[in-house]
Amino acid sequence: MTIEFEIIPRKKKRFTWNELRDNLRELRPQLFPPTAAKMPSLWELDRGIEREITAEESIGSEGQYRFETDKQYTLFLGTYSNVATYTNEEEWLADYAMNLAPDLRKTLAAQWRSVGFSYDVGIKGIRYDPGLVDFFAVLLSAAQLCDGYILLKERKPSGIPDGAYLPEEIRNLIE
Repeated sequence: MTIEFEIIPRKKKRFTWNELRDNLRELRPQLFPPTAAKMPSLWELDRGIEREITAEESIGSEGQYRFETDKQYTLFLGTYSNVATYTNEEEWLADYAMNLAPDLRKTLAAQWRSVGFSYDVGIKGIRYDPGLVDFFAVLLSAAQLCDGYILLKERKPSGIPDGAYLPEEIRNLIE
């Protein structure tokens, strides 16, 4: 099974792997009972070549990354330029963020256009709930760092209705 969410950032600042990792360390035990899972490492995928990301490197505005975990699923993070993907921010939010008031969608579309890119967080090959610990920790941590809204892209875990949500709202839905 694949689960995928998009994060619409409202801050132009890119975060570093160190910032994301610090958020993960703090958030994982808060979301779920302590796990023995090791902290994942982050690898950039560029034209078939994988390279481990160093602590101070920023997550780019266009790139593909995967998390190296001790589990048998694939946890990934992507960044996509709005221009390169021909994104019409207003139309996208009208289709996928219908739970937001029209004025808020308009404001969010303008912020997203100004930032110029979005994040994509997903997990492939998930067959059991413990894998969702890392998935939700990455999703919520990245969204918090960019002050973003989270939108469902593909297959949602039960209990999460369609729409756009702040990280705190998603957290309340999964707890």
